[in-house]
This record gives sequence, structure tokens and C-alpha cells, in this order.
Amino acid sequence: MTDKAYIVANEQQESEVLEKLEREGYLWIGTDMRPTEKHHLIDEPITIFARYDKRLTFDYEVDEVYLDDYEVEIDFDG
Repeated sequence: MTDKAYIVANEQQESEVLEKLEREGYLWIGTDMRPTEKHHLIDEPITIFARYDKRLTFDYEVDEVYLDDYEVEIDFDG
């Protein structure tokens, strides 16, 4: 399984990605929370990382070199 990074820019995109990941069985890392139980987008794009172990993390600023380890899916319209 490939690690994926989803770059989202608004609440609708974040919700769609989290709903998709929830259907696939992902949980937030360090918790048993379903993806849709916790949203992080505030005023700027975020990157949601879907790891091979079905755990999610996120970050507001990500170095492009770090993304080399992920299959990147960009959902950005701004």
C-alpha cells in the first residue's frame, strides 16, 4: 500500500477527503477517532497524510522534499 498526501484548500475539500478516508478505514494517529470527527483546516491549505498503516496525520507547511515519499493528490482551487 502506498502512503498518500492530500493537499486541500477549503472545508468542502477537507470534508470530502476525510469522508473518503473514513470509508477506507483510516483513523487519526494516536487515537481511535474517525477522520470526520476531527477537522483541522482554518485559513490556509493543509496536507493530510494517509499512511500505509491506515493512520492519518496532517501539517500546515510541508517541505516538497518530504512529499517525495508520498503519492500526492492535490485538490486545490485557490
